Amino acid sequence: MNKYDLEHACTAHPRMSKAEWERAYALAWETYYTPEHMETIMRRAAARRISPGKMMFLLLWFWGCVTIERVHPLQGGYLRRKVRTDRRPSMPREPVWSFYPKYIAETVVKHVRLFGMIWRMARVRRSIKRDPAARDYMDQALTPVMEEDADTLEMFNVTESARMAGQKTRKRAAAVDG
Repeated sequence: MNKYDLEHACTAHPRMSKAEWERAYALAWETYYTPEHMETIMRRAAARRISPGKMMFLLLWFWGCVTIERVHPLQGGYLRRKVRTDRRPSMPREPVWSFYPKYIAETVVKHVRLFGMIWRMARVRRSIKRDPAARDYMDQALTPVMEEDADTLEMFNVTESARMAGQKTRKRAAAVDG
């Protein structure tokens, strides 16, 4: 039952091996939570009148869980508590003299990494808050979708089901307009 969590493949993929499937999952998180993309998300939040500080907190929480702890953010928290006696019955109990120094060193390293990212994102947050044009920020993700975009945007044409969804939306729009 230990593999039925949010990080492990629990069912087979029709075209990918288990390793490829889990790598695709990890790559999705790694690609999304880059410092550059986190800055973009904070700029989008400010443009939509959402506090960049609140957004920074959520981004750091998710980034830290995925990058540092290697758990899904819904399973993570600020400080991971490990208990020396919590082991499978088939495994020997780790000695006190090796468990606690390793646990303390691991905790310190994790905090150094976390505080480094906090420092970096806090600088970004301050620059966004000081920017008088922060509420005017616009990129493709914030641009309203126009009816003709359904034919040109990749997300509406990449798969057959996406094309069908676009056609369904156009039919509904025509029915409302007509």
